[in-house]
Amino acid sequence: MVLAVLGPACSKPEAAPRNPIETENLNPGSDGWRIATLAQKREIEGYASAVSVAPGSSIDLMVSTSIPKTFTIQIYRVGWYGGAGGRLMVSKDAPSGVIGPLAGEPRPVPAPTAAPDFLIEARWPVSYTLAIPATWPSGYYLAKLTREDGFERYAIFVVRDPRSKAAIVMQASVTTWQAYNYWGGKSLYSTFGGTGTDGFATKLSDVRSGMISFDRPYETTHARDGAGEFFVWEVNMVRWLERNGYDVTYATNLDVHADVDLLRGRNAFLSVGHDEYWTNEMRRNVTVARDNGVNLGFFSSNVSYWRIRLGPNDAGVPDRRVIGYKDVSVDPTTTRWRDQNRPENLLVGVMYSGVWAGDYVILDPSSWVFDSTGFKAGDRVSNLVGYEYDRTFANGFTPPGLSVLSRSVVGDDIVESAVYSAPSGAVVFATGTNHWAWALDDYRHPWVSSEFKPVKPHPGIERATQNVFSRFAVSGSALARR
Repeated sequence: MVLAVLGPACSKPEAAPRNPIETENLNPGSDGWRIATLAQKREIEGYASAVSVAPGSSIDLMVSTSIPKTFTIQIYRVGWYGGAGGRLMVSKDAPSGVIGPLAGEPRPVPAPTAAPDFLIEARWPVSYTLAIPATWPSGYYLAKLTREDGFERYAIFVVRDPRSKAAIVMQASVTTWQAYNYWGGKSLYSTFGGTGTDGFATKLSDVRSGMISFDRPYETTHARDGAGEFFVWEVNMVRWLERNGYDVTYATNLDVHADVDLLRGRNAFLSVGHDEYWTNEMRRNVTVARDNGVNLGFFSSNVSYWRIRLGPNDAGVPDRRVIGYKDVSVDPTTTRWRDQNRPENLLVGVMYSGVWAGDYVILDPSSWVFDSTGFKAGDRVSNLVGYEYDRTFANGFTPPGLSVLSRSVVGDDIVESAVYSAPSGAVVFATGTNHWAWALDDYRHPWVSSEFKPVKPHPGIERATQNVFSRFAVSGSALARR
């Protein structure tokens, strides 16, 4: 049966697992990944030498402690695992799952370089080299760093699996995480940062960086746990996909940038939450995928708003710096896509319009997206729209046949979600909101900013999401090439 390619939504796996995700989630789970005492004043912090790593290779972890103290590392894969949300990963080097104790030392926070880059790059020595067993499955992985006196923080990376033939690729939008990372006092924004009283998240000035580095810990605008913005935008979709047994593999948008074959022959590509910063290669590879029958699910908003470039760090490691001057006098390429005659709606169908909103209001309940949801025109889902939102634009770039699914009025603006079919047969679905995945799963991370309004799991939104994945399974031309 064709639908089995993606796997219909279900509450628990069948007796015989249908794909590696169902097999993986049969393993015993653990909630030990949760942080008990968050290190908020640089007591311990760290970062990884790459945003993603393949099984059978290795990744370096760089760690700093504010005073000389030993620390341990535990590696957790994030998933469903019966609701526990993670699995403690063991290896030959750490059969108990605990690495260390290791010696911790204070590492410097470098001053930014000169204008217009204002680059802050940690360049710390390697604290531990983690060998990734060939058996570890693709997923989001947390390196939980625990200082001997109990302070804890994460470093995060993705295990990508080049061997995987999974139907779905979910992307970690790490360039956007990094754009909002103001560790050391600088990000790609001029208005974010701490007060300086905690000795950690100090905003040095109102002048933003033009170049930022992955060689530093995460201290993002909306989360302060070291895991980028994973727990803000993407974790709920991961939990929902794995709870429902979908055939998914994980990669970062740096992998989408670098690997022209990553999306080839897939059924669907997923962008979740907040996916604002795209290189030309990302845009090209996702567009080529759509034009070859790969369905696109934009469970996100503000997608592909800024065009960026990637560059090597001082050691020559490629793609470790994000270049985004946002100033045509410095670099005419790192500006908004819409200012380069390639607006976002050319691909997504809708595009960014504003910040903060409110309820999601059903416009077209007759759409297949809303089959069996019970939605009627005018029905509302509280707080589902935001914190950034999209709408259609009459700019001549709207894909033919675009169908608007919802329309919410926000002051003198509107918010819209939409769907269209490309000439290849690929379906492109766009929620028009960052918050969609919050209506699929009830996990709320304690270290996420309290500025966001609560969104409760909603059966109608869950059913609509299932409808989208079912349509992905039978549309496009990818199936014909498998």
